[in-house]
Amino acid sequence: MISDGVYGFFGWREFLSNRYEILFEFDRSKFKNQSRPVRVSHGNAAEAALREWLNDFLPKRFAVTSGFVIPNRIEDDYKLYHYDIIIYDQLESPVLWIDEDRDTSESGAHRAIPAEYVYGIYEVKSTFTKKDVKASIVKLSELNKLIKYLPKRYSCGTIFMEFVSKNSENRNALREMVSANTIHGFTGSMVMRCKDNENLSALIEIVPSSSSIDEDPPLFLDIDAFDIEMTHNDEGGEMIKPPKFVGMKLLFWDGAFHVSKMHVSWAIVGPLASEICWSYDMFSKFAIELLERLQGEQRSQKDQIRVGQVFHEVVDRGYGKVGVDLNGESLARVRK
Repeated sequence: MISDGVYGFFGWREFLSNRYEILFEFDRSKFKNQSRPVRVSHGNAAEAALREWLNDFLPKRFAVTSGFVIPNRIEDDYKLYHYDIIIYDQLESPVLWIDEDRDTSESGAHRAIPAEYVYGIYEVKSTFTKKDVKASIVKLSELNKLIKYLPKRYSCGTIFMEFVSKNSENRNALREMVSANTIHGFTGSMVMRCKDNENLSALIEIVPSSSSIDEDPPLFLDIDAFDIEMTHNDEGGEMIKPPKFVGMKLLFWDGAFHVSKMHVSWAIVGPLASEICWSYDMFSKFAIELLERLQGEQRSQKDQIRVGQVFHEVVDRGYGKVGVDLNGESLARVRK
């Protein structure tokens, strides 16, 4: 259930609803599997739900399937690996073959797509663990052999369905993510939820490490448990102040700055770090950035994503819940 004091830009409820529907299919299959000795179908249900959402979301030029990526000519050292999500140009691409049977849905049929028409590949894993991180990296790394065939706009990544915050392996799993830096086209990973607050999703990116870091934040923090406050000084100025380990981003809209709470943590390996960022709108950010890559759009650093963004009310002990005007000198009421 969405917490009080949360509002957003156009589409924010729809993106959250799409994410909840995907997770519902994952949970429903996992529940049905509890009495079965081999529990794998919940992963299949998650893959199918993600493919269905992508097929609805992406422009019709692109289709989504599971299956195989085929080189343009025979490669002696290349094995055919099955990938969970393949995004390809259905207007131009032939489908070399389809592996299916009567128990396979249309979206689950395994198609063989020539590499030159493949624009995106994602591996789907149930839980964020070191074992699953490593397995996804090994599999996606096989596509490095096809660099000369893949389009320039090709990208890949991993989608983890859930994050167990009390799992002691999480820091090791995040550290393992750094090795994904060697994968051609790797743009990061998405975590669909943490069970401690199912409103939040996360993106993981590989970034340069900083020698100035003197403390490792927790890998997950329930940002709904903390308020971002407006503080005042003696000169009459105001400042938005988040609590320790709670970050924020600002977006100017409708005459005021609007605040989104987030939590960022990391794991450092040499000159690189894998950075995980939790917020309400990481799922919508993943969707919009994927769309930009597929369409070859270049967005500058100053151009912020607006569609689907989620904001939190700022608590001012003297004035209630407010936003800030462009100059930061007066208060613009956002919600009462």
